[in-house]
Amino acid sequence: MPFHPNAFLQLKRNVKAGLVARTKILNVLETGNRIAGDVCRASGLTYACVIYHLKSLRTEKLVSRSGTKRPFMWALTNLGQQKLL
Repeated sequence: MPFHPNAFLQLKRNVKAGLVARTKILNVLETGNRIAGDVCRASGLTYACVIYHLKSLRTEKLVSRSGTKRPFMWALTNLGQQKLL
């Protein structure tokens, strides 16, 4: 399975399990803005896993969180929408 180009993070170790999880999350978010529960159902990952990786992706400014109350809406940023080759 090829990994999403933006799944590779600079501030984290890029182990295979994390790359696979982030690839699934980024592929779901490419279809549109979603709440974490929707990302879980679409990707087949646990809620804790999705939240952990969304926070990591947010730290690297690849995704953004909107809303003031839960559930937050997650979306790709301009940087996250650019596929690095």
